[in-house]
This record gives sequence, structure tokens and C-alpha cells, in this order.
Amino acid sequence: MPQLPSGLTLALSRDAIIEHAENWFSCPDGHFWLWLPAPEMGPPPYDLHAEITSMPEHVEVPTNRQDVKKFIRVLEMRDGGDYGWRGEWLAEFPKYRDLDAADAAAWAAWLGRPEIETFLDETIEHCLRMAEAARTAVGYVVGTVDEPLSPEVDSADRWVKMRFWDRVPWRKRRGS
Repeated sequence: MPQLPSGLTLALSRDAIIEHAENWFSCPDGHFWLWLPAPEMGPPPYDLHAEITSMPEHVEVPTNRQDVKKFIRVLEMRDGGDYGWRGEWLAEFPKYRDLDAADAAAWAAWLGRPEIETFLDETIEHCLRMAEAARTAVGYVVGTVDEPLSPEVDSADRWVKMRFWDRVPWRKRRGS
């Protein structure tokens, strides 16, 4: 997490890669699940203090360090000491923020460190593990009832009153 000469502190995060177990949905071979901003968020840049609504999408496993940068978020430290995300991925940073020459040089030097190359390589391996897990995943919809239902309510009405977990891609057709 470098602090640039201007005082801006940045961090890299691979938290967009979905960590799942058996209760998830399969995807095509060579793909893994990733959290992407939901369409209702609109295009970036996002407010650093906004909560980003996400939706799962399966994407192809990266094969090299350049490819994996598309799945690593660049976070900015907020005034309170925690991090926010404007919508920038490492592959295209800086896109929504301007870095002066001193900050750009410090950022490039930090990215060139061996620890960052190791982080990128480990992220590729992580994507491969998640793709293998997704290949054999068998998921089901997780739901909650908004209000208690009497035993007399028939099953059709019970479905109407269910609220589905918004991060499960239950409407997505397999293989799409």
C-alpha cells in the first residue's frame, strides 16, 4: 500500500473474486466468478463513500500478469482510514484520477516490486482454483421470508412472499 508523494494512499485488492464453496453455480470450463458493479450503479467513477451494489459474472481465467490486472481493484484510502473504490481496475489505472508526475513515478516504482509480481501470480493461481471449484459447483437459491407466514398459506403464495438473496445469479442461464 504505497503512500504517494501527494499523500494519496492506494491499495490493491482481489476481493472481487468470489470465494465460493459447493453452494454456488457452475460456469464454463476455464471461467471463475467475479463481483462486478450492478447495472443500476451506472458507469464509474463511483463516489469513494458509496456502497457499490455488485452482481456476479463469470469471466475467463487470466493466463498472465497483464490479464489478471483486469480483476484487481485499485482502492483509495478515505479520510477515515478505510478504503473506497472509484471503479478502477489495475489494468487501466489511473483512469478516473489524475496522478502528477511524482505520484505516477512512485506508483510505477511500487508496481515494479517483486512482491507485486508475486501478488499477481498468486491471484492467477487463485483464479484457477476458483475456476476448478466453479466447474463442479451445484448451487441452489437461498431465500428468506420477509414476514412469518401462517401454515395455511399455500406454496404458491409462499413463493410470492420470498425475497431472494440478491447476489446469487439464480436467473442466469447456465453456460451464458
